[in-house]
Amino acid sequence: MSSLTQFFSRFKGSVFGAILLISGCSIGVGMLFMPIVAGLSGFIPSNVIFVSCWLFMMSTAFLILEVLLAYPEKKHLITLAEKTIGSWGKIVIYITFLFQFYCIIIAYLDKGGEMVNEFLIGLGIKPLFWIGALLLGLVSTFLIYLGAKFVDQFNRICMISLFVTYFYLLTTGSGIKHPEYLDYQRWDLAFVAIPFFVIAFGFHNMLPTIKNYLGPNKKRLSIALLIGALIPFVIYFLWIRHTLKIVPPTGEVSILTSYKLEQLSTKPIVVLTNNKNVTFWAYYFTFFAIATSLFAVALSLLDFIADGINRTKWHSHRFLISAAIFLPTFIFSQTISHIFVRALEFAGGITTIILFGIMPVIMVWKKRYYLNNQKSQFIPGGKVMLSIIFLVASGVLIYEVLKNLGLISPLI
Repeated sequence: MSSLTQFFSRFKGSVFGAILLISGCSIGVGMLFMPIVAGLSGFIPSNVIFVSCWLFMMSTAFLILEVLLAYPEKKHLITLAEKTIGSWGKIVIYITFLFQFYCIIIAYLDKGGEMVNEFLIGLGIKPLFWIGALLLGLVSTFLIYLGAKFVDQFNRICMISLFVTYFYLLTTGSGIKHPEYLDYQRWDLAFVAIPFFVIAFGFHNMLPTIKNYLGPNKKRLSIALLIGALIPFVIYFLWIRHTLKIVPPTGEVSILTSYKLEQLSTKPIVVLTNNKNVTFWAYYFTFFAIATSLFAVALSLLDFIADGINRTKWHSHRFLISAAIFLPTFIFSQTISHIFVRALEFAGGITTIILFGIMPVIMVWKKRYYLNNQKSQFIPGGKVMLSIIFLVASGVLIYEVLKNLGLISPLI
């Protein structure tokens, strides 16, 4: 049994447990930068993209469930890809999975390290710029080395604290809210938010575990997926709306300035509210959002690596493998400028699109029309619908590749 399966084993067979797993994996650091990229184009344009990304990720999640139910003996995305596509599918899944989660951890160490440094400065210590990320990486390595039980205890505290601070911040700043800010629109910048919206709903790697909890029950799986994905959708929507009613789109302290400086959404809120209580709660909201996401992603990556190596070697080299997760991510996070946005853009716009956008379509297409397996279909429309999903994913991938190569540059 993997660490993540143990982590949620108390909810085995429960739709509620599956909902917790999906929503818990989606809620996290996305709240910290999502309002900033949403605000670049404005509330209405960004919501069109936001809803579209949610629907797209939901459709590909149901495609993965179809393959999972058609091959109940297969537990992981890698083995599903090998069963339906062949060895090259297994290789693509493996490589993109590693790239995605390493990029996410790099982004978390970058901003999380800044948070630790701010805490040390508050204690009267003047650390070198890399000390915060190093300390966070060491603590993370130690925790995931100890295993899911210890991460479980810590993550419970972080998740509860995250929701407490979230609801506090959501009810503050009423005196400086400006509903007219929501009227701002720049449709030409709407696509900038796609990688961040996509990665916020990238819970697909948890679907094999969810299927194990609930069994091959199509109705229960559908309910769990819909509700589990709807909860973070509502939470993100409210947070974006709250932030964009406080922070102006342009100006010295604004959405545009925060994007260029790679500031998290809590930074301009703290400055504009000028309230010590808001500053206190915003700091811990940011910390808990990073912590819950960082440890969940690291534990997931640890399980992924464990599934690909000999179990005897795994247990004897657990600490070295844990360190191998954080050492390269620490180095990249501290040596490449503007790495936070670049890492999340790469993870969301490229690896997530390949892993959870294009590959599910190919797996289902092969399953239905080459292997003649028509079992457990969730998405209607046959080849036409699969083609539409594939073309949308391919279009996003091409756009993001061209943008990363510098051939397309949004006028921000």
